[in-house]
Amino acid sequence: MDAGWQLGPCDYPPSRRMPGPSETIWRRLEIKPQRPTLNMIRKMSTAESFKAGQACLEGVIPVGTDRGIFDAQVRDGKTYKVIAALGYGSGISYCTCPYDGKGACRHVVAALLYASANFDQLIRNENRRESGVEAALDAASTEHLKEFLAKEISQDEGLRKRFLARFGRYRTRPNVRADLDEAYYRMGDAGLYGGEIDFDDHLAAAKKSADKVDYDEAIRICQEISEVIQDNMENVDDSYAHYSTILDMAIDQMVDCIERQGLGHQQKRRHISYLSRMAATDKYGCDIFYEEAIARLCTSKEDTAYRQKLDV
Repeated sequence: MDAGWQLGPCDYPPSRRMPGPSETIWRRLEIKPQRPTLNMIRKMSTAESFKAGQACLEGVIPVGTDRGIFDAQVRDGKTYKVIAALGYGSGISYCTCPYDGKGACRHVVAALLYASANFDQLIRNENRRESGVEAALDAASTEHLKEFLAKEISQDEGLRKRFLARFGRYRTRPNVRADLDEAYYRMGDAGLYGGEIDFDDHLAAAKKSADKVDYDEAIRICQEISEVIQDNMENVDDSYAHYSTILDMAIDQMVDCIERQGLGHQQKRRHISYLSRMAATDKYGCDIFYEEAIARLCTSKEDTAYRQKLDV
């Protein structure tokens, strides 16, 4: 077998000599693209390679997909080229690293984990490229694009709202839950094996609202961040406390906004009630964050009495 080619311990005949990536075997496979499953990736790699591949996940740079073939570069000290068949039963893959052990190398594992988490976007990009849209966009001038977009926006109210929500000076409220739900969906099963979502933009949006003294909006954003994280805890591996740390930060930021307003007991009740409800429904050991937040808000005997009443 040529150096670089790797087969999972499954069903491709080992006697078949695999040609190099410059040859046309990839295009003759006629692969129907399918999302790589974690079970498939595990079967085609050793436990050590799988774990090492998780550590390399952040170094994956997608090049693109073409009829079920995923091309990527993986930065791991050096940059390695990876080609992998998506959904092909044999788990055929190629990597320029010198790995000669059993199954797939860590770079192939990392690339397939990335493809699993971002499969829908990869296929959309391929369809867009094949439809000629990408080439047309590259060829169009900025002036012509603006002219076309202005005309379409004037005729399509839905498009106008989406455009203003994304680019307008007076943006509508960010739909944090929708954004994060989509991020979790795109991550897929990779979340169970080290995949992480970046919450920086949403936390920054909450801080920006707080800085503008729009505390209600900041609180809303923080609540949606915490709710989405709690709803998806069973779908992620939080061994490194990435998600629980973000949850703690969101709750802390929310309480900061409540405290800045100097609210009285009656105004604080809804916040105490909300935090109590979230603590009661938590199943992943994050209730301590809500309890600490409640303790910060209960600054009077009335607050404490109300909190105790909620526990009954």
